[in-house]
Amino acid sequence: MIPIKDNLRYNSIAWVSVAIFALNVLMFIGEMTLDNMGIKDTVLTGWLPVRDVLTAGITTGDPWLILRSIAAVFLAMFLHNDWGHIFGNMCFFFAFAPALEARMGHFKFLVFYIVSGWMATAAFLATDTVGVAHILGASGAIGGVLGAYVIYFPRARVDGLTPTFNFISTLSVFFLFEYVVMQWLSLAIEMGTGEAAGVAFSAHIGGMVFGMVFAALMLVGDVGRARLKHWLFYGLALTAAAGAVLQPGVIGLPYWMWHVSAIASVAFVWVAFFQPSFSGWWKKLATPLTVLAVAYMVVLAVGRGAEFFQQQMGILQAMNAYAVCLLLTLAAVTTAIACRRMPVVKVSPVTVPVAKEEDRLLAEIAFDCVIGAFRWIGSQVAAGIALVKTVSRIAYQWIAPHASHAGSAAAAGYDRYAPDWLKSGVRFIAHCCLFLAGIAMAVVRFLRLDRLARRLLASYIGMRGRLAVTAP
Repeated sequence: MIPIKDNLRYNSIAWVSVAIFALNVLMFIGEMTLDNMGIKDTVLTGWLPVRDVLTAGITTGDPWLILRSIAAVFLAMFLHNDWGHIFGNMCFFFAFAPALEARMGHFKFLVFYIVSGWMATAAFLATDTVGVAHILGASGAIGGVLGAYVIYFPRARVDGLTPTFNFISTLSVFFLFEYVVMQWLSLAIEMGTGEAAGVAFSAHIGGMVFGMVFAALMLVGDVGRARLKHWLFYGLALTAAAGAVLQPGVIGLPYWMWHVSAIASVAFVWVAFFQPSFSGWWKKLATPLTVLAVAYMVVLAVGRGAEFFQQQMGILQAMNAYAVCLLLTLAAVTTAIACRRMPVVKVSPVTVPVAKEEDRLLAEIAFDCVIGAFRWIGSQVAAGIALVKTVSRIAYQWIAPHASHAGSAAAAGYDRYAPDWLKSGVRFIAHCCLFLAGIAMAVVRFLRLDRLARRLLASYIGMRGRLAVTAP
């Protein structure tokens, strides 16, 4: 299905998108002119062998060859093979690019588009097992535009033209799902048959993954979670995830203890330094656990990338590259879902019209059903937790009187039958503990950590309602 237009509304003029469209058309006219002259293949073969020229430049250290490779990648982004190639690419481009340009800004969108094309070419060169020297077309950069568009506007309606020349409206998220399934199926058929289809599927996937990751980072900034303190927290989560995955042999901890330590450290730092109080701390763990899950995906992707560079060109190397793309896609989608549950700080210059109930698409109804199913699962989990708390409270109310009587009997027996030297030793240990506790509190106050200490005490001894916690 070829997308035609969306239903988004924006005020700015997408002049960068118009310029990119015009440049693609002019370059294609030049290609047709060279084809009529019979020298098209000769010119393209001389300019676009990226892999051979780049390898020679890195081997010899010649900066001219390296710059020529970069220029060749840039040039290939505006060249197309035939009329069907440029028609499909430009339909995709103009359906998704203007709204994304209005959201990013003109210069940022231009840089994003070029970098998407470069990343798509890098993904193709990393997964090419048959030795193709170069690729043509803007498909990789447009894949980045599509990935970023869906992350930012998942509920935007897109009108598309089917092969039977029917117009169908669907949500952009379902359009991306169809696009990804088509790419992976075509790639699986190509790898299974061993015959090249003449389409750089891996370039489409690589550009799309880069666009999704970039849009997810933009969403993090939109919800106000891209300040320096947040980046330090993300760095801590990455360090904890890397330590849990790599498990350096510095400390003889068991396998599971590394992961428990990573979760505990990240959760404690978030609750201690990013929350106003410790009250209901178990309800505030969604953010640190989500950040840690994304960090685990990024660390695993980096590990797969390291394995990629250690292997020779072939199917195993290509599969590692695809695993990196899959992990980064999951990380981007997880980040986007988490950001959608937070209030937006910045006002977006692009608006999504709200459809009337009777005009809702089948895709929107299915999307809401999926979200409703997850919300129902969450409500059932919350109900189960509440049931466990209720049962625990009833059990405590039944056991507490018996435990109190047992404790009183034990205390009476100790006071009556324990020797004097044991009693004096227990009193000495108690006084030592109180003395050490006093020294610890003095050090905490001297280091101006009394606010954190008071929160910990308020949480652990159950005095949240009576202990006032004030800023120093």
